[in-house]
Amino acid sequence: MRFLGGQEMWDEVYDQFGVMGFLSGNTGTQTGGWFRNELTGLADLQGLRFRTPGLGGQVWQRLGASVTNMAGGEIFQALQSGTLDAAEFVGPYNDLALGFYQVCKHYYTSSFVEPGLATELVVDKAKFLELPESTQAIVRAACQAEYENVYSDFVANDPRALATIVNEHGVTAHASFPDDILEAGARESKAMIQELLASSDDLTARTARSFVDALKLMRTRTEGTDQVFTTARQRFFDTSDL
Repeated sequence: MRFLGGQEMWDEVYDQFGVMGFLSGNTGTQTGGWFRNELTGLADLQGLRFRTPGLGGQVWQRLGASVTNMAGGEIFQALQSGTLDAAEFVGPYNDLALGFYQVCKHYYTSSFVEPGLATELVVDKAKFLELPESTQAIVRAACQAEYENVYSDFVANDPRALATIVNEHGVTAHASFPDDILEAGARESKAMIQELLASSDDLTARTARSFVDALKLMRTRTEGTDQVFTTARQRFFDTSDL
């Protein structure tokens, strides 16, 4: 968003509505969700009533789930009443407070469709541009500071909350979904991106292309540097005795 053209594309999209958007928070990779029963494979998703929003929700729908969206405050009651079979919200830090562990005992701790979620501050563009440049700079800096602060908050507190969920509430945490779900999810995600790249709407196609170009570049760092480090650490650097 900051250095690879994302903000510029965002500005162009929001120009249509006379507003401007600024990133103001980041949860990091979100969890895959809460499920009444452990998932053994793709067949378990057929007709599964699942609260999950956005483009990620569309991927789950393509996999056979019956996807719905609802406000966070409504999820627990829907799970408790049986209206929902599963739900994802944010991650352990938020989810613990909402009490989903009282209904669902299987928690998938890594989403494959939400590697990051950002909150935003939206302002009236004309009024914002009327402000002195120094005030505009303060708004931008405050949003960026909060973006980084929220991320640090989640990184520090998600593991603590997850430990409480598992150790005090008897929830089984699953690090990943079954391989056939991940494989099908990747296939449907790619198909959706290809559809956006081929869109007859120029802005949609250019936005998708900007995203894909950034993704390809960032994967060279994630997979060539970060992932190599974490794999080596997992294999050879045991901290249990420290």
